[in-house]
Amino acid sequence: MRALIWLVGIFALAAGLAMVAGINEGYVLLVLPPWRAQLSLNLFIVMLVAAFIVGYVLLRLVRRTLGLPAQVAQWRERRRREKAGLALREALRAQFEGRFAQALKFASSAFASGESPAMAALVAARAAHAMRDDTRYRIWLGHAAEQGEEARVARLMTETELAIEGRRFDEAAERLETLRLAGHRHIAVLRMSLTVASALGQWDELLRSTRQLLKHKA
Repeated sequence: MRALIWLVGIFALAAGLAMVAGINEGYVLLVLPPWRAQLSLNLFIVMLVAAFIVGYVLLRLVRRTLGLPAQVAQWRERRRREKAGLALREALRAQFEGRFAQALKFASSAFASGESPAMAALVAARAAHAMRDDTRYRIWLGHAAEQGEEARVARLMTETELAIEGRRFDEAAERLETLRLAGHRHIAVLRMSLTVASALGQWDELLRSTRQLLKHKA
């Protein structure tokens, strides 16, 4: 419907212009010594409109040409982020599937691309720990720590969980104390506190964690 309205409008405008041009007998005299030219006013108007259209098109082409480098840079950045996001998703999937070497590879790629570096570093740390590669595990925890507060709690939770898994209960207790001092006393922290307190014979802490878990029906 809109296209039909535009079409009718264009035809009406063309008809009106034709009628005006038919009764317009004016002319334009262009003088540039020693030359002079006389044009009909209708032709002069057509030439002005054509010049405006050509100038507008040329200006748009110039602007598009000048903007090409920025567009290419944006396209490359978008492609980089897409590839990095895909690498992180593949790392998570490989981690859940138990393909730890692949998880470490994809997480390393995502980290290098700058896509959620803290999360990528933690996935890589978990993969390295599962492979019993303590050196790379510590390196990737260091990379996660470099991201500051963005992943501090996630990093501490990961370190605590993996320390318990590795039966490094003193290390786990230190991380849990840091979490508690920061006010983190949710169910996952309480459950890990229960495990660590039981392993270290900290019976008062064991009872305290048990009461809190019972209170939360957990």
